Amino acid sequence: MSIQIEDIIELSHPARLIPVVADSKKEERATSILLAAFSVVPIFAHDVLVEAGARVGKYLSLKLSMLTQSTVSIMLSRRWKSNYADYFSDTCDQLIKAHSLTTQLNIPNTASPISIHADFTRRTITFCMTVKPPQDKSRPTAALNWLTRQFKGKDQENILIRANWGRNVVMIAPLDVCVTCPEMVIPSGAKTLPASLDIVMILELNARFKATKSLVDEIERHLPDYYDKVGRHLIKWIPKPPNITPMKEGSGDTPLE
Repeated sequence: MSIQIEDIIELSHPARLIPVVADSKKEERATSILLAAFSVVPIFAHDVLVEAGARVGKYLSLKLSMLTQSTVSIMLSRRWKSNYADYFSDTCDQLIKAHSLTTQLNIPNTASPISIHADFTRRTITFCMTVKPPQDKSRPTAALNWLTRQFKGKDQENILIRANWGRNVVMIAPLDVCVTCPEMVIPSGAKTLPASLDIVMILELNARFKATKSLVDEIERHLPDYYDKVGRHLIKWIPKPPNITPMKEGSGDTPLE
């Protein structure tokens, strides 16, 4: 069913700039107006995004496949795998409603997928990998030390540790600080392990966050750096195989013949 411009005008309401910025910041104002227009006119957003954000993930997976000489794929839910149109639609909805784009890349033999999150409001790009804390540790500091030891002697510049404690309690600190002071990401009085641990790199683009090409260029430039610093070193915790317990004499068990 076609929609006439008169229908849109009749149903429309003034678009609010998000955020409100000065007239002198033309690029920021243009981006804000575009996002506001996306929220008011979803059809317009859909048409703009067909050749833009919804296909960024596929391009990046191909690029990283070439760099790592492996098969890198986009992480898709079962629903998305059965209907790619739903993946595209959900991606558009995320940009329209949350002013952000997220894609996850699955690289063979890595501890977790690499999540790439572009926030159009904060003008940031976040790279993230997530692991569960080791279940053979009881103290939070021991769990943090297990993680930071994996990056001993490695390049830790611009890498952050984000500990998720549940109930919306999240603490974040630079990796090099957590190496010597894991308490920086542990709530006061915490006795249990965190729900998960994120290894994060956040890029603040500011004025460079102005166009789809600039966004993709920045992600393409920094994704290999994040993989080199984090992705190829991070190891997830795996339980140790059980030991053989010697049988006690007189236990009554009959040996196998």
